[in-house]
Amino acid sequence: MLDDDQLGQLVKSLFAQALAGDTSAAKLLLERVVPALRSTAKPVQIETSGTLSQQARNIIKAATDGHIAPDVAADLVRAIGSVVSIEEGDELRRRLLELEHGDLA
Repeated sequence: MLDDDQLGQLVKSLFAQALAGDTSAAKLLLERVVPALRSTAKPVQIETSGTLSQQARNIIKAATDGHIAPDVAADLVRAIGSVVSIEEGDELRRRLLELEHGDLA
C-alpha cells in the first residue's frame, strides 16, 4: 500500500507527465483523481396542488415558459411517473387484500 507521501508523489508525477503531453497520464488523472462533474440544478418552485397529471402539466408549462430547464422538467415529470407507478402498486395490493379478506368471510 502507498502511504500519503508516496501517493502525493505519484499524483505529482502523473500531473507533470500530463502537462508534458502524455495523454494517458492526463486521462488517468481525469478519470481517477479529479472528481466527475455533475450537473446541479437549483431548487425550483412548482405548484403542487391538484392531481399528479396537473402537477406534470405545471412542470411542463414552467419549462416552456423558461422558468426551469427542460432537463429538470423531464426529471421531475419522470419522478411523478414513478409516484404513479408506486401508487398503482399500492392500489393493487389493497385490492388483493380486499379480495383475500372477502374470500375468508
